[in-house]
Amino acid sequence: MAIEGPLRVSRASIDPVLVTRLLNELGDDDSSAGQRGNGLTGEADQLPILQHVLMRTWDFWHSDHLSNEPIGLRHYEATGGLHEALSRHADEVYATLPDDRTREVAQRVFRCVTLRSDDGRGIRRPTALSDIAAVTGCSIADVRLVVEVFRGPGCSFLTPTSPFPLRDETVIDVSHESLMHLWGRLDRWAKAETLSAQTYRRIASAAALFAAGQAALWRDPDLSMAQKWRARERPTRQWADRYTPGFENAMSFLDRSARARAWDARKVAAVVAFIVMLAAGFVFSESQRRNTAHRDLAQQVANLAQGFPISQLDVALPIAVEATEQADTPDTLRGLYALLQSAPRLRRIFHGFTAPTFSSAGTMLAMVSKRATANEIVLWDPRNNASVRSWSIPTAPSGPVAAICFADHDRFLAIVTRRGAVLAFDPLTGKLQGKRIRLPINAVTAGACVPNSGHIAVADQGGTILVADVGSQRLLWQRRTGTPLWSVAAAPSGDTIAAGGDSGVVSLFAANGEPRDTCHTHAMFPFQFIAFDRDEGAFMGARGNDVRGLYGGCGKLGSIGAGVVNAIAPAPVGIFLALPDGTIIESDKLKDRVQSVSPSGTGDVVSIVPWFRDSAGWLAAATDRNVNLYVLGDAYRPLRFKSPKQGVFSAIAFGGPADSLIVAAGPRSIHMWSILDAKRLFTFALSLPVLDVLTTRSGKLYFPVSDGTALSFDWTGTTLRNRQRFEPFRAVAPLDDVALSGDDSTLVAISLRSGVAKYSLGNGAVTRVPLSQFDAAGTRPHSLSLSPHGEYVVATTRGSSRTTIDIYRSSGAQVANRVFPATDSTIEIAGFSQDDQSLMIRNNDALEVLNLVDGTRRIVPLFVGANDSPTPIVAAMSPDHQLIAVAVPSGGIQLYNAGTTQKIGSPLPAPTHDDAVAQLRFSADGNWLGAITAGGQVRVWEVGLSTLQRRACEISDRILTRDEWATYGIPFPYEDPCGRFGRPAP
Repeated sequence: MAIEGPLRVSRASIDPVLVTRLLNELGDDDSSAGQRGNGLTGEADQLPILQHVLMRTWDFWHSDHLSNEPIGLRHYEATGGLHEALSRHADEVYATLPDDRTREVAQRVFRCVTLRSDDGRGIRRPTALSDIAAVTGCSIADVRLVVEVFRGPGCSFLTPTSPFPLRDETVIDVSHESLMHLWGRLDRWAKAETLSAQTYRRIASAAALFAAGQAALWRDPDLSMAQKWRARERPTRQWADRYTPGFENAMSFLDRSARARAWDARKVAAVVAFIVMLAAGFVFSESQRRNTAHRDLAQQVANLAQGFPISQLDVALPIAVEATEQADTPDTLRGLYALLQSAPRLRRIFHGFTAPTFSSAGTMLAMVSKRATANEIVLWDPRNNASVRSWSIPTAPSGPVAAICFADHDRFLAIVTRRGAVLAFDPLTGKLQGKRIRLPINAVTAGACVPNSGHIAVADQGGTILVADVGSQRLLWQRRTGTPLWSVAAAPSGDTIAAGGDSGVVSLFAANGEPRDTCHTHAMFPFQFIAFDRDEGAFMGARGNDVRGLYGGCGKLGSIGAGVVNAIAPAPVGIFLALPDGTIIESDKLKDRVQSVSPSGTGDVVSIVPWFRDSAGWLAAATDRNVNLYVLGDAYRPLRFKSPKQGVFSAIAFGGPADSLIVAAGPRSIHMWSILDAKRLFTFALSLPVLDVLTTRSGKLYFPVSDGTALSFDWTGTTLRNRQRFEPFRAVAPLDDVALSGDDSTLVAISLRSGVAKYSLGNGAVTRVPLSQFDAAGTRPHSLSLSPHGEYVVATTRGSSRTTIDIYRSSGAQVANRVFPATDSTIEIAGFSQDDQSLMIRNNDALEVLNLVDGTRRIVPLFVGANDSPTPIVAAMSPDHQLIAVAVPSGGIQLYNAGTTQKIGSPLPAPTHDDAVAQLRFSADGNWLGAITAGGQVRVWEVGLSTLQRRACEISDRILTRDEWATYGIPFPYEDPCGRFGRPAP
């Protein structure tokens, strides 16, 4: 009634299949009480969550349904379902906030009205509007704006809901605890609030001890870390009083500590000055020595991280993160890059788990813990890298788990124990379906679900193979083979089942149990693993031995000659092979190596399980210690976005919440994707090619066209609205380039035919600067380049004896001039910094970085092959001027430290040997680097330090203990290097 009743009022109908799906997902209170990670803690949570997802489903159905179409699964799944609809909705509302400053206010508001208890539960903290402003340090107007957005019609995440008037004394509260459970962003904010409160309590405690004469003032690194916290969090007395009184004393303690440090530095400086006078110029700065010593210690930690074998990457990564946190130097950053690049496809390490298996849709990874007293089953979402749920099954009386797999199109998660029990769980709820099946065997060695059915095949050490129906809990058939069985597999079609036994014997059965063939391979070892490829060919072998293969029964049988392997699994091209050194390769019928999935030294791999569609997907490898999750093909960053059918891409830009969206323009279309999940969100057809993609801080998006026209959109969240076409530069077309001024008020265009034109977005006025203003050399320039915000124009003139580069303001005033002799044959404009302050010029095998503000120059040496000179080099500089990315022919994309000009790590992979990079662009926050290739691909890499640190922590999911910290000799106060990123561990 709670599902169907409200719909009758609106005269809508609901598909019974959806009703059943909802009831199954809700489960009951008892089944959800022992689960973790699903966010539904009982009936009190279920009703508001159900109401919300039904509202969202109805909204989607109302805007997209066929005639007489009931509300069905496609409408429900489009919202994200019971477990994601609320989080997606809240993120959409969050994305509508006008700018980053307001989004920061939103974070502080929600951190103010929620709290995480010691046991991880979310607790509501109703607070008056004026008190929220005092606690957060934000203005009442800003707080009121955020509250109005989150309590508006259709969302009501905060109370009181609209249209109840907001006054200063109005108490603001979250509408329900379920928001704290299910909104992932709020969960991360709550963790950040907890860590911030812990830091403040520590400072307050140290201040109290200092006042009592029981402790000293703080020194680095404690003081530096506390000052960073203070600058980042901007705490107020009202906020601090929520946790521990004594805010003024605590801040005074930090100030006195900082003054003492400064006084120490001044005293050292005075001593140094005295020594200089006495020792004829000898200078020694204690503060510099300390900084140098601190950097040296950080480098020692980075070197320590580099020394771990790759099988201990989970330990090395957080240590490398600590090194970069203590000293962000080229060497420590290079070390973190090197570790991440040592296993570039690794997505996550699961500690203490085994027996991985994927759902048929690839949306869930199931694993079993190695605990002795209970079988803990964990479901993981590999796309979002997040836990779904977990539950435990007692080891007694059925014994430990022998195999797990998804059956009946993911309707069931089937579990087979060593003693022959088969249990079926609903993976959406973790609830046991029916009764367990008790098979007439007690030494199970392997199990495998049969594709396209609800059946599971089980092999026994006594030589029996059995097939049972998971849904009906019935034994369908059993056969004796006469040899102990160690492995079992089903062909992709589900028509053939193979069991591997002693002495290289393979028994083949039809799906109905009819014997098909018994293959005697004459191997001297039992077949401990067996797998079918997509062509229904079977491959089998034992750990540390050669692999055999057969096609069409036993007709084509023999040793494949793959060498020694530890495990096999089907692959997009042929099969995956796990080699004894830990390397996993994809091989075409075991003859030619196609690609390497994991490097050597990752551990003793005992089983591998893939999921893929075409060439993209996941691979789970169970080692002797952990389960390692790898990404296959295009599912892994660098993200690859396919070119439009009408041609290749010409320009890209980042935008949206946290620069998580990318927009690309092709010659006849515009496309927008989400970087986080590589989903296409928007496509728009064009009639003429776009020159560039220009974004404003206020959410406007401009697409200038070479004929002098332009398109504009309002960019809200993940959607583009209010399309308008206008003609700012018709009179000066054709255009060569267009830029947007730094204050977002003016479009600036250049044309080799007519010079520079500026179009005011406010009043539509056009001003022109003729080409003659950019002709200091006295001859017509061969090319004009425009800086990203249109502040500078660079004219390149090539002559028989020299190449001249003249730099002008866009008003026509000359700023600088560079003349290169004819012997410097490869002179070209490589790019600008994104704030227009620096120009990068390729000078043969070097990159000259010219600061247009103060005229200083830096030289970045490049490695360019002998045949590379005809191809232009493309460069980009990060917004903070810390990184330079250079796309060089035959060398991929190399990152450099802009200050030291040193290389950082090895090059990012080149697209292909004949697909050069045509454009490079950093996101505004510097976390993403996007590239367009001449062959029509868009690729995106994570390059910002904080992004790399987060990724390293996600892969490792490891908390180093105090004992480990001491054992490894890390010379800094103990902390969890990854604590600030949160831990979605199973």
